[in-house]
Amino acid sequence: MLVKLFKGLWLVMGWLRFSEAGNMFDCINRPNTAFPVPIHVEEVKDIVSVAKYILVVEKESVFQRLANDQFCNTNHCIVITGRGYPDISTRRFLGLLVDTLHLPTYCLVDCDPYGFDILFTYRFGSMVRLPDHSMNLLSVVYKLK
Repeated sequence: MLVKLFKGLWLVMGWLRFSEAGNMFDCINRPNTAFPVPIHVEEVKDIVSVAKYILVVEKESVFQRLANDQFCNTNHCIVITGRGYPDISTRRFLGLLVDTLHLPTYCLVDCDPYGFDILFTYRFGSMVRLPDHSMNLLSVVYKLK
């Protein structure tokens, strides 16, 4: 079974429901279907979840495999991918989920320098953004366990 993916966007699936700018994203009714990660995270409201944890995966192919294997149905979790290095909105959305839902968060990356760099980008934010004082650095520090 192939799950249709949104090309060019970062993805989330699992036991989650939220609204963004008046659009409702109901992943709970189809937990193994990929939905786009919201771009305007500040407009995300009404977050509801019955998940047990959040799983962040580095690769889209792993995300696709988990969707095809009905991983979220069996494990009652939320799976999110930044398709490699995550953008700011993916990191902010993950931070919002962690802060709102208070769920344990795990990260599945390759065991190589690039995988660790991606893990640290989720955990601490991008080194490229550090000199930019216009962004509150506390908002990109997450409680990944």
